[in-house]
Amino acid sequence: PGGVMIGREIAGGGTFQECKVVADLADQLAARDPELKAAYDAATKEALGQ
Repeated sequence: PGGVMIGREIAGGGTFQECKVVADLADQLAARDPELKAAYDAATKEALGQ
């Protein structure tokens, strides 16, 4: 199974564990790369309609 990451949730039938793995990896990468963090933050705000 798999899905698409929207904000910090997987749409399309992803399991909680799959979502957690992807979210944890994104957090680790963002902690090392300020530009990536900014991109993740912008994408999250857009996905949440903020």
